[in-house]
Amino acid sequence: MNHPITSFLKEIPEFNKLNHGLKQHLKAQFVYGLSGSLRCAVGAGLMSAIQGPVLVIVPNEDEAGVFVNDLNYLLSGIPVYEYPAWPLLPLPVLAQGREIITQRLKVLEMLVQSKPVVVIAPAQALLRVLAPPEIIRKAAIKVSVGKQVEPVIIKQRLLSSGYVWADLVEGHGQFCTRGGGILDVFPATFNRPVRIEFLDNQVEQIRYFNRDTQRVGEKIDEVLIFPASELVVEPEGWETAQKEFAREYEQQLKKELKNSNQETKGQNLKAYGENTLAQISLKGSTSKWEQYLPYFYPRVFTLLDYLPKDGLVMVDNFWRVEEAVKISEKENKETFMALINQGKILPGQLKGYVSWSNIHQEIKSRQTVYFSVIYRPPEGIIPQNIVTFASKSPPKFNGHLEYFKTQVKKWRDENYAFILLVSEVERGRYLQELLAEAEINAELMTYPPLNFWPGKVIITIGYLSEGFILTSERLIVVTETEIFGGWRKTRRKITSRGVKSNAPAARRQEFLGKLKKGDY
Repeated sequence: MNHPITSFLKEIPEFNKLNHGLKQHLKAQFVYGLSGSLRCAVGAGLMSAIQGPVLVIVPNEDEAGVFVNDLNYLLSGIPVYEYPAWPLLPLPVLAQGREIITQRLKVLEMLVQSKPVVVIAPAQALLRVLAPPEIIRKAAIKVSVGKQVEPVIIKQRLLSSGYVWADLVEGHGQFCTRGGGILDVFPATFNRPVRIEFLDNQVEQIRYFNRDTQRVGEKIDEVLIFPASELVVEPEGWETAQKEFAREYEQQLKKELKNSNQETKGQNLKAYGENTLAQISLKGSTSKWEQYLPYFYPRVFTLLDYLPKDGLVMVDNFWRVEEAVKISEKENKETFMALINQGKILPGQLKGYVSWSNIHQEIKSRQTVYFSVIYRPPEGIIPQNIVTFASKSPPKFNGHLEYFKTQVKKWRDENYAFILLVSEVERGRYLQELLAEAEINAELMTYPPLNFWPGKVIITIGYLSEGFILTSERLIVVTETEIFGGWRKTRRKITSRGVKSNAPAARRQEFLGKLKKGDY
């Protein structure tokens, strides 16, 4: 079901021109004049029209949060996921929050199944090299009640796709065996672990269980277990990685030992290389091995390769995206080069990232819609369709309610359709009474009507990051934040449309990681 705001937009000429371009499979469409959440509303209209995977590229994680929040309100029936950036640390110095890994794996899981999904990716997230999509797809383990499968085979496949052995399954990506033919697994993207019970090699039953009490819950007929790591290793993969790593290590060590001024660097490199090769020879779980992915799979794959060839790409503010990526590229190179110069990693590990030029070329080969406030096409791209929306942002009232009442009355008299978005019914009733004092009849609805009409003021429950004024169609959307002021909501607890997390420590770590100098 379309949201009433997106349904309204689908009827206007600008949107129809844009949608017609999609049907013609135009490679580059440029949309400008979009202010506030109008860009998300237009995007939501396109997403609901095509009913297929969509990748939205934004400048940073804050903008990604805005898109996720707005699209969750505007879209119905299509899941929206953020694909967060995950720094590829060349050394296991910092523990990575499991929540970030889970979010990324959920996106890959949805895309390899070609399910309708909207993926919001900050620019930096596109630079990470990934395993081939077909490998991730083949690594999924399907277990069905009544089917024959050897438990030992399942264990081997779990290890090769990033799962780790545990005495007791309590967290994502863990598995263990119990007496009596029981296998416990916590799939990487599930909210609850599952218990698989075998009679010899036949699956007798599958049930969810509580990770705290270990008590079983409802039965299910089958379970599809996707990898717990972005690195999945096929049987010959460890040998390939060992051979490639050893070859580069020996070349680099020989080079350093010739330089008498680099004795410490040579010693560091020797210790690092020998330890890594020893670890590779163990062929254990692939968890924590993502930084070595280029040695397992020499061919480069990125998130764009997981999107079907006919999948739609949307780029919000291309110039800011490009700027953010180039900054990230520079920082990555500086970090890696510093460690290479100390003999702590090999140069080949820098291949865990791709260049912006590679990403840009891939975007250009796709059906892409570029959003911008002003008309400024990316270099080297000739727009095949240019669509202009006449819009602007509403005023920030910041609690000046007399000014607010005056402005609403003015808009009503000018025959604008007017929507006020509030977070709760009580706040809506307050605004309704406030406007009544100015002889403005505002109708309070829990959901906006399917049709808006001129001069009508509607108060409804909902969330958008910003309002907008679509002057050409005389539609105004104003948010609670613009009326009363306050901080703009940029993040949202992931609900059933995403992946719930029971990792408060990971959330605290993610929050602390975003603190900048000058924050309080």
